[in-house]
Amino acid sequence: MCSFTSKNIKPQIAKLCNNNRIVTDRKEICNFINEYFRTLGRHLADSLPPHTGQLFTEYPPPSTKTSMFCNPTASYEVFRIINALNINKSPGPDNLSPKIMYYYNGAQRYEQFLQVG
Repeated sequence: MCSFTSKNIKPQIAKLCNNNRIVTDRKEICNFINEYFRTLGRHLADSLPPHTGQLFTEYPPPSTKTSMFCNPTASYEVFRIINALNINKSPGPDNLSPKIMYYYNGAQRYEQFLQVG
């Protein structure tokens, strides 16, 4: 539970409805909850459609080896990510310092501001 009070307070289940029967015994409540979560995966697996025998390599369409698709990225997303960089870190394998990208990002914003204004 989310609470700003003391961390020592633990929520307790006083009663539980099990097959139209109210259960108040703590041991029965624990057993019911344990049984529920123990069988949850099996119930979910049983609700899936039956396996057709196809391998995972058979059902997707063939891939094109000479192309790659990336979701379009808006400029504000790039600005937000660059502004979140820690400029005191060392450069990565591309040898670009986060400080350079941070200041270049600011210059780009200023340039866009001048174009819009």
